[in-house]
Amino acid sequence: MLRSVVLRSVVLPLLLLAGCAAAPEPTPFEVPRWSPHDPVELPPALASLYVLDAAGWDGGLLVAGEYPAPALFSSPDGHAWTARAPEGFSRFLRGRSVAAHASTAYVLGGTQDEVVVWRTEDGARWERAPLPDSSRDDPFMTIAAGPRGVVVIGYDHPAVGFGATDDPDGFQGFRVWHAEDGRSFRHVATIADDESTGVLPRVTATQDGFLLHDSDLGLSDGTPLFRSTDGTTWTYVGDGLPEGYRDATGRIGSLTFVLGRDADGLHARYRRDDEPGWNAGGIDLGRLPDAGVTDREHQWVVDAHPWGRGALAIGRTDDGAAGLVWTSPDGITWTRMPVRAHGFDRLAEIPAVASTRDRTFLFGVVNFPPHQEVRLWSAPLSG
Repeated sequence: MLRSVVLRSVVLPLLLLAGCAAAPEPTPFEVPRWSPHDPVELPPALASLYVLDAAGWDGGLLVAGEYPAPALFSSPDGHAWTARAPEGFSRFLRGRSVAAHASTAYVLGGTQDEVVVWRTEDGARWERAPLPDSSRDDPFMTIAAGPRGVVVIGYDHPAVGFGATDDPDGFQGFRVWHAEDGRSFRHVATIADDESTGVLPRVTATQDGFLLHDSDLGLSDGTPLFRSTDGTTWTYVGDGLPEGYRDATGRIGSLTFVLGRDADGLHARYRRDDEPGWNAGGIDLGRLPDAGVTDREHQWVVDAHPWGRGALAIGRTDDGAAGLVWTSPDGITWTRMPVRAHGFDRLAEIPAVASTRDRTFLFGVVNFPPHQEVRLWSAPLSG
């Protein structure tokens, strides 16, 4: 009996000490190690597609493209690909077309009569969810999916099918649809923004909500940047940013970053939630003798993507001389990966990036329509 009491008096404090031990250090940021895929693995219809967008989820990958015709492909692993357009699909809209989160992927597109979001868990079987109060004539809509549901955003203007107004040239704002479960969409808001006439929006899902910003498809240098934690209530957070494009945004912890272009060209900005204003970040333009090294006026970021504890960004040069990839451990400093060493100098652009459960994929395009060719790289996910 005495022995058991002594053992408890020794073991219990040790267990308590173990429970109070410092948590393990977070995995350090690792730069992705890209491996090219053999182009002959791609079916001819995908190999000659002009890639518009891609998304990855636990079940695999979706790739959307056009030229010579709209097409959608799915793959469980990035190697075996199958044409998988849902029944009734006729065209992609002029915005982000696919999105994914966890076990589900989504496709936004037009049918003969309406705008529909299709959802899938295996890339083969689809459920359809029409968007209420939308029109098949709407030329621009964009989609994002994350922990806070699925959001679709459209450009509300009488010229694009959202109904007549007193002012035939009047921009009404951005219309927002939200589905917490990814199945039942409802129109939840119209975000009024007089500064954004001619701006075509994009929406980015984050771990704690969504960011609404613009795209380089717009007709003016509008400056929208709105944030939402639930997909329904939106707050403008762009005060203090330079006028110009916000081509890619994201969040790392409590920090929001923006990669875009102002009068001087490519720039990076960031702001922590407890700070009143935006700070200048740093974005690397490359170093000679590497390929695609030009000034900031001639380099573009087209998307940003979570990577481990940080993020990566993809882009292009003005003249189609190279596809570009940047990495950032913190959303503040962005380092451009070597172009020639990875074969990115053979690309006109890198238009899409997507992650599955264990790998991240880059979709590059050689040449421009109608002579485009798809190239694919992948890297194991960072810890």
